[in-house]
Amino acid sequence: MHYHTTPVPTPKPATPSREDALASGELIDVVELESPSPLPLPGALSDALLERIEQVPFADRARASSETRLTGVLCGAKAAFRRAEDHFGIRFAQALFHGFVIDFSARLPIRSDERAYSFVRMHCGPDETGEVVITLALPHEI
Repeated sequence: MHYHTTPVPTPKPATPSREDALASGELIDVVELESPSPLPLPGALSDALLERIEQVPFADRARASSETRLTGVLCGAKAAFRRAEDHFGIRFAQALFHGFVIDFSARLPIRSDERAYSFVRMHCGPDETGEVVITLALPHEI
């Protein structure tokens, strides 16, 4: 897997709260999808990312179900989180408090005739209540 971290952009004030996004279905709680979650913190996936995960190309149906792809993305997020933890070292708690974004590659179908890696963006940081959470989405969504 390839990893790189980017600074977190300033949050937009007009964005809905995480609770509202979960209630409306824009975000899906990871606990509802898979138990137990491999993520080290409470996490959610965007609806668009989950839809992309579920779009398994016909050629790959025998080898990878959507549940297997979901597990792969969640385990990739866990590995990226641990790598960031090692990178930040002692400042990791401070990084979580301020928030950070990690892009990691995951094998997600783009077209049925193409096997390609696409990036998943993981945002780690406090939500509006102050709880540190993880949000996984497609790069253009965060």
